[in-house]
Amino acid sequence: MEVLKSCVLLNYSARQLSAVREISTLREGAKVEKKGVVLFNPKKLNPFQRLKREMFTCARKYGTKLEALGAWLVPLDRADAADEEFKRLVQQYEDAAVDFCAEYRDLVDAQCIAHPLDAEDIRGAAPADTAVREVLRASCVLYQLPEEIRETGLERELDSLPGQVASEMAQDLRDSLGSGHRYTRDTLNVIRRVAKKAGSFGFLHPSLAAVPGLVNGLLSRLPPDGPYRGEEALNIGVVIAFLQDPARLLAEGENLGEDLFVKATDLLPEQDEAHQGTEAPTPTEAVVVSIAEMASAVDMPARGPVDEAEDVNSWF
Repeated sequence: MEVLKSCVLLNYSARQLSAVREISTLREGAKVEKKGVVLFNPKKLNPFQRLKREMFTCARKYGTKLEALGAWLVPLDRADAADEEFKRLVQQYEDAAVDFCAEYRDLVDAQCIAHPLDAEDIRGAAPADTAVREVLRASCVLYQLPEEIRETGLERELDSLPGQVASEMAQDLRDSLGSGHRYTRDTLNVIRRVAKKAGSFGFLHPSLAAVPGLVNGLLSRLPPDGPYRGEEALNIGVVIAFLQDPARLLAEGENLGEDLFVKATDLLPEQDEAHQGTEAPTPTEAVVVSIAEMASAVDMPARGPVDEAEDVNSWF
């Protein structure tokens, strides 16, 4: 249970209101008919949905999900930063709730005007103003478990944390970078963020602890601004492909260093003696190199296609 002594637990909530309510109407013959009515323009809830997504991203940025407790495990050295960022998001959520409640009744009236045949049902189904404010609330709490309630059943889940952290890092890269292969300064910022998370959980596994050094080795080869091409793009892609392979990361990350990086010439076919005097293409001629090519260049198995519809929560 030493892991729990090095971390705090983070729980957050972002309660939301539904724009649709189901109502029941009694028809002739005691037949009950159910239907859904739209109370107001659902787009008015977009700010709350955006902030809830930001909270999830923030939790994944600083921690890893501890499913048995329904909380995120955050290293002590990042707890203050996580707390500060969540305070900002919670305040934004509360401000959005105040703004929404101020116009809530007008939104319901507008929906009734737009749908006069359903106006009676809409007004009947719309919750009171006080109930709406009570629903639209966000909160976050960070805490440590008292020694006496640390169950031994947690040990099995704690043992799986290195693989879970590596999987979350891989998912973060997929979510943030998509399937494109053109690399910019923003790409490097995403890699830095993932490396920082790996380093903060370095006490779980030496391969996670080695990731910041690997990323620093990459950054030392690059100018601060992109776009990056040729050998530069090649090495960025190789590092991304490596970080997106949790099994290989944990198996080899501790021992990988300079060996992971390659030169553009490593992808060129060997020349026979008759062509030795021929000038080789310069690295800058390769504008885009696919992840599959990068992976094969370092004997790394290419990953299969990512299902864009995959639920991100399934990773935790």
